[in-house]
Amino acid sequence: MNKQTLPHQRAALVGNGLDIGHWRRAIVAGNRVHAAGDTDSARRAYLYALSLAQGLLSHGEDADEAVAALVVTHHNLADLYLASRRAELAADHLCAVHRQLLTLADGGAPALLAAARMHLRRTRMELLRFLAEHGSHAHVEATLALPFPAAWLH
Repeated sequence: MNKQTLPHQRAALVGNGLDIGHWRRAIVAGNRVHAAGDTDSARRAYLYALSLAQGLLSHGEDADEAVAALVVTHHNLADLYLASRRAELAADHLCAVHRQLLTLADGGAPALLAAARMHLRRTRMELLRFLAEHGSHAHVEATLALPFPAAWLH
């Protein structure tokens, strides 16, 4: 929760679904329908989970949970698109989350910096795996070439 959020606003945010439990339910629902072969419902559930994960980044108390939710959701979407033979959309999600973590790590609060730094290892690994399985891809290669935040060099 950011410091400017008042207690009554926090209750309203949680009431509107911005808690990790609500995100987990959305991801589990997406996983369940994806496993059953319903890709349209899975995509909708994952996109809803992505909106919740973005909200957790803005309003959540636990930076690591919020960043993990963001990474898991983007990676679930990428897996869904790969299973549907839509590698370009999968690459977009893999790149988007890696770039967002780089941005968070460069100017975020200390807790976000630590969480982003930890999860960047995973997003980088997934980008490398994508290249290994799908060959050269300009967007993925450009994302991998982005520099790490200057704050990490000190």
